[in-house]
Amino acid sequence: MQAKAVRFDLLGNTYYLSTDNCALNAQYTKLACGIKDFEVLPDGRILGISDGSSGTVDTIDGPFRPTGYGKEYKTFAPSYKGITLLKDKVVLIDGQN
Repeated sequence: MQAKAVRFDLLGNTYYLSTDNCALNAQYTKLACGIKDFEVLPDGRILGISDGSSGTVDTIDGPFRPTGYGKEYKTFAPSYKGITLLKDKVVLIDGQN
């Protein structure tokens, strides 16, 4: 399996960003697709940067959507370059400048 990125939650569980822009768990189950970067919150919810293929983009205060695999996720505008967590708070990296 080839991955663009690897992420870990607070418990050390592994998540991957596949070459087809899907977040996968350690068993390679697709959890959320249409994202170019993502992070996993301490409660297991996924935050991602949209790759532009999906029409729905949330705000930080917007609701999470179910993935169908027992996870919830939220995406942000594709204009953001990246996403990270700092003390469990979302930091969006602006790609405009």
